Amino acid sequence: MNHAFEGRMLRVVFLIAFAVPAARAQVSTVELYGLVRDPSANGVPGTQIRVQNLVTGLTRTVLTREDGSYNFLGLGPGRYSVYVEASGFRPALTKEITLNVGQKGELSFRLEVSPIMEAIEVLSKTQMLEARRTSVSTTIVERLIKSLPSHSRDALSFTLLDSAATRENQASLPPIPATGFNLDGQQGRTIMVTIDGVDAIDNTINGARITIPQDAVQEFEVLKSGYGAEHGRSSSAVINVVSKQGGNQLEGDVFGLLRSRRVSATNAFAGEPNPGDTNTQAGFTLGGPLRRSRTFFFIGFDTTQENSTGFSTIGRDGFGLVEIANPYGAGSLLLTREQAEFTRSAPATLSIPYSILADRASRVARDGNSPGGPRSFGLIPNPLPASFKGLKGETGNYKTTYDSYVHSSRIDHLFSGNHGLFVRFGLNSSNAYGRPSNSQVQTDTQNAFSRTNNLFISDLAVTAQISSSIGSTWLNEARFQFGRRGLGLRANSSNVAVEIPGVASIGADPFAPADRIEKRWQVSNNLSHLRASHTYKAGIDFNYIPAVASFPLNQSGLYAFPTTLSVDFPFISSVLGSQLALAPHDRALQCVPNGPKT
Repeated sequence: MNHAFEGRMLRVVFLIAFAVPAARAQVSTVELYGLVRDPSANGVPGTQIRVQNLVTGLTRTVLTREDGSYNFLGLGPGRYSVYVEASGFRPALTKEITLNVGQKGELSFRLEVSPIMEAIEVLSKTQMLEARRTSVSTTIVERLIKSLPSHSRDALSFTLLDSAATRENQASLPPIPATGFNLDGQQGRTIMVTIDGVDAIDNTINGARITIPQDAVQEFEVLKSGYGAEHGRSSSAVINVVSKQGGNQLEGDVFGLLRSRRVSATNAFAGEPNPGDTNTQAGFTLGGPLRRSRTFFFIGFDTTQENSTGFSTIGRDGFGLVEIANPYGAGSLLLTREQAEFTRSAPATLSIPYSILADRASRVARDGNSPGGPRSFGLIPNPLPASFKGLKGETGNYKTTYDSYVHSSRIDHLFSGNHGLFVRFGLNSSNAYGRPSNSQVQTDTQNAFSRTNNLFISDLAVTAQISSSIGSTWLNEARFQFGRRGLGLRANSSNVAVEIPGVASIGADPFAPADRIEKRWQVSNNLSHLRASHTYKAGIDFNYIPAVASFPLNQSGLYAFPTTLSVDFPFISSVLGSQLALAPHDRALQCVPNGPKT
């Protein structure tokens, strides 16, 4: 699709979005409502309610209606103070309340009749009632994200704090990574993820796109059921993430973690005394005012560096093969202990052809094309293919590395108490080398280095939002996003892939190479209207998602061996003779994980 067409589509998107006064509704904001009564429980109309954001200084004011009720639409999540003032009554002050994303908090007041204008503090750090919320949800607040340990440095991993969340129980294929967890029994690919009200999913595979560091996440809510139509396009749960914004105080933090192999326990499987295993994490956040109570910035950066050792014991100790003297001639035989016992005990008419077949097969499988090893098949003189690699080469350790960089920058500007703009840029870049592969045909087993892959991901997103509160009953939100996600997967071998269930996976990754680029142009415009005790919502959400993908399978071929297989192939029967092929001992020729057994 050419750039000229993309440009025309983008102009059409903008015209549609800003010509239609509607949208998906309040996705990343908060609603506050309540009643103001006098000592006789009658509503007090015309009472002035003023809320102030304790971080940014943003102030909004409304008057109560005839019945003493009030509403604030489109408040951002955060800490607020509430001041209530009515003629003939003593003012009331709530010093601090915390409003979380998606909340519909209720805060009511009963005023005292008094000519004294000194405010009385009626509440402090109040927990909001939510009688109007219909969704089943869990809010993961900032305190949990900042305080709890996290190895992955991914804020979404805290979704597992929800009792309905479990780790994903299906293999995550390298070219199509998923979220890593299930909710209410639903697969991770059915979960919708949004950041600041715009989509944060890879539509090609329905995986999550994380373009924000953990410490730049203010909070997020996990909506499991009963949520509003504005959280559409999800067949299961919705994860709604809100990023942090700066305030009137310059604040930030710096962190670092170094776990060196010098102080770590030795990996018992690595086969060496001090394998490389070093983990480094570092990052910072910084937020504050560019113009006090008007313009703010917030920057977050996170990096993870991991260097470790992968290990392969495939073929260690010679696969259990032993050299025994050939009882029927010169030289030696390479057999398993079970095969050697069968050779000694069976009649010569059976043991001689069997030992020759087993010896030649063992030498080809273990040492084929290696220095001093066979160059042809065991029973026929045809040469081994140049790509054939003996299993001896699959033993040994190898280096694995992972590095990721996640950056987010956000700027907020308040035109007035009722109108605001923010723009956020997010970038996630990661490279992983020596990743163990898995596939749909692969059981839990050990990977050789040849079955590892290298995965490269680059993901960026630019998000902008303009929100306007018109009086106390109308709220409009216009959002725009451009995103680009690129993924590349490369195999560390070009040899034929081999699956031996429960024992080994060797050869090229069947799912590599793979390349994919997905772009996203998203525009939405929201309109919410409050009338009496009803909220009306309407909207438009337009996504234009061009994608290009290359995803060939099994480029190098794949051999998948069953756990057991009786030897009835005509060629083998012709070499061994019908007596051996039909003998009670024919189970000695079955293909089992560690070689033929009696």
